[in-house]
Amino acid sequence: MKKFNWTRFKEFQLFMVFLVPMALLAQFAVPFDGSVFLYAAALVSLIFIMAAFFHSREKKRFARRYQAEIITMIVLAVAIVRSIYSDIYSVIRLMEVFVFLMGCMFYSGEEDLNEIRKFIQNLFDIIVVWIFVYAVLSWLFGFFGSIILRPDHHFLSAHYEDMEFWQRTLKQFTFGGIYRNGNQAGIYSFVSLVLSIYFLRQKSRYSGFHKLNIILEFLLIAVSGCRSVLVALMVGILLCVHEWGNKKVKVISRVVILAGVAAVIAATFVKIGDYHETGTIGMIDAMTGNRTRLWAECLQILKREPWFGVGLNNLLDYAYVHLGHNVMFVLRGYNNAHSIVFNILAMTGITGTVCFLFLLRKHHWASMQVDPFLRIFCITMLVADCFDIFLIFTDKLPTFLYPLIMGYGYQKMIRGKKDTALVSALMDPDVYFSTYKKKEQPGQQVQKFNALIKKGLENNGSHVTAYTAVQVSSKLVDYRVHRFHNTDDYHYSLSFNIPGIKNIYQFFAAFFDLLLSRADYCVVDVLSFDNALGAVLACRLKGIPVVGHVTDLPEFMTNANIYTFIVNAIIRLCQGYIFLTPMMNKRLNPKKKPWILMEGLVDPDEVEITDGGEREKSIIFAGTLYKVNGIFELAEAFNAWNTNEYELYYYGVGKEEKNLSKITDQNPHIHLMGEMENHQLVQKMSHASLLINPRPVHQKIVEYSFPSKLIEYMNTGTYTATSRLAGIPEEYFAYLGDLGEGSAEDILSFFHQFEQMNSGEMEEKGREAAAFVRENKNCTLQAGRILALLKGIA
Repeated sequence: MKKFNWTRFKEFQLFMVFLVPMALLAQFAVPFDGSVFLYAAALVSLIFIMAAFFHSREKKRFARRYQAEIITMIVLAVAIVRSIYSDIYSVIRLMEVFVFLMGCMFYSGEEDLNEIRKFIQNLFDIIVVWIFVYAVLSWLFGFFGSIILRPDHHFLSAHYEDMEFWQRTLKQFTFGGIYRNGNQAGIYSFVSLVLSIYFLRQKSRYSGFHKLNIILEFLLIAVSGCRSVLVALMVGILLCVHEWGNKKVKVISRVVILAGVAAVIAATFVKIGDYHETGTIGMIDAMTGNRTRLWAECLQILKREPWFGVGLNNLLDYAYVHLGHNVMFVLRGYNNAHSIVFNILAMTGITGTVCFLFLLRKHHWASMQVDPFLRIFCITMLVADCFDIFLIFTDKLPTFLYPLIMGYGYQKMIRGKKDTALVSALMDPDVYFSTYKKKEQPGQQVQKFNALIKKGLENNGSHVTAYTAVQVSSKLVDYRVHRFHNTDDYHYSLSFNIPGIKNIYQFFAAFFDLLLSRADYCVVDVLSFDNALGAVLACRLKGIPVVGHVTDLPEFMTNANIYTFIVNAIIRLCQGYIFLTPMMNKRLNPKKKPWILMEGLVDPDEVEITDGGEREKSIIFAGTLYKVNGIFELAEAFNAWNTNEYELYYYGVGKEEKNLSKITDQNPHIHLMGEMENHQLVQKMSHASLLINPRPVHQKIVEYSFPSKLIEYMNTGTYTATSRLAGIPEEYFAYLGDLGEGSAEDILSFFHQFEQMNSGEMEEKGREAAAFVRENKNCTLQAGRILALLKGIA
């Protein structure tokens, strides 16, 4: 069966959507009912979306990708159904909003975006030419019409006192047969002007035509009296100056802005002349075209109908019944508030407003993928819509251009690099070491583990943002409240050094950060419980695939029952897992959710392995100085070995540091080195003779843990020895020295074997171990498995 051509279907759908504003433009000159085009466009869009939804590849992704639009449509439908004022026009408005939210934005995910881009640019061409013809006709009608009607007061010789008559005459003949009013002239001219500038930036071969069009449309905007468009124009100029401006451009922009301000004042002056109520309130209301009164009435409506509003297109009827006959909606016969903000508030209530805020966030990320000038155009449309209605709740041209641009940007975003949120305590290395200046530096191994996940995901083409809950206590920092600088790679919650407050804040910060993020996937460190819980809840709410990496069991880490309860709740909420040992899966995954086994990961570029050269006569233990890590058995075995050839170094801190120092004081060959920055420690280990992990095997926790330092040891190329912990797979022992059960006797037995080995044997063992972990456990490969897990969940 021949594969269905989604690109052609999409182009047909876009063409149908495009016909709506073109038909509405045409009916200015030749009266006919253009609404049939709107119905046809909405119907074709609906068929297209349903077809793509039932297409096998899209069915699984559809609800997650477009859940904000779907929920918004449901809320709007509920608002209409529950209102006794709803009629056929409310349904028509719902269809218009459907085209705005879905009809233009939705793409099947299969068509070639380059083809769609070319098609969109062809639509832009048609729009510019069409509106150019209307601009020319408008100026011809305005010039000759004003002379014919009143030769002594045409616009070339109008006196100041005749300004109001001149504007009315110009509007009558400029817009009477071409546009319905000055607002329509302003918005269509603005669209044409912006698109012509866009084509000039694209180095169009018709640059002369576009320059002429820019002049005509700009002048038409100036005389249209449409203040919302003039404000949008000024905002657009400011944004362009911010994006590309030099000194000369900034001077020109100031001149244009001053001209725009003068035009706004002039248009307002005419409006004041139409209004007869005195006083400051009356003057402000006149200057804003009665908008302040409309907006105040919208707030009254919102107070009466707070949750779902009154439904689309019902403001006039509702105001007539509940607010009285003297309100502005009734006096002017308005069915909208001339502001997108107040329309949404009054028509959809708090629920609908929240939905549109989520859509705005989504549109923001989509706009970052399109041409900067088109992004500025969309922003200016939103600005203009704060004072008039050009986008949703209308059938004007921007209603179709704006979502068309947003849809293209959104598709570029979801087809480009995937964004992954990494929720943990990970900090930028410079920030980490500048923050923790005291003796204790928390969780360097945790920092390294998460940093390697981040690097590996980025090596697999994913953009990663680390959402960080900074670890604080009086032992670590002195401040009470501190704000860290956020970057594109690291997002820090506000740091409180106040017990309880810090955890509550980090929970809510992570929840809202992830709720408003553009992340496609999420990886959480479940032991970073405060921000992990907020992130997991937000991801489940949004439908973002979320996996948790579990490096330890919480019940073995602390006696705090509340901590254990929260971490286990986070684990249950995750949709997939990264476990260090198979026993973790048996214990923590009763519902058999997707999981991968990942003992650890290394960075092959961290240290360079060189052939030959003398090694230092040093044996290194690196880790926390806890009794369970075998530090006393190691010291006892080293004392019994009674060697003068090797030195034993402990790198790390912990609660047994004082007790261990009593032993080291008796043996000058045993040294406590304290904590060292990881990159410096790695260099020390790469020059040592032996790296050792002496942890005793007779502990329940060893079934559920893999010593992360073991892989780090092996990556240095230095010969490594470890006890036979249950969490270490058998394949590792082909490259490691065997400490048996980790008792002092077993370690001493290994030392005797070790001193019989020549340097060549140790070097070969070290290189083989390094090759093994670099080939099989490198961060790029391991993170690729994490991405595969996330995609499988998605």
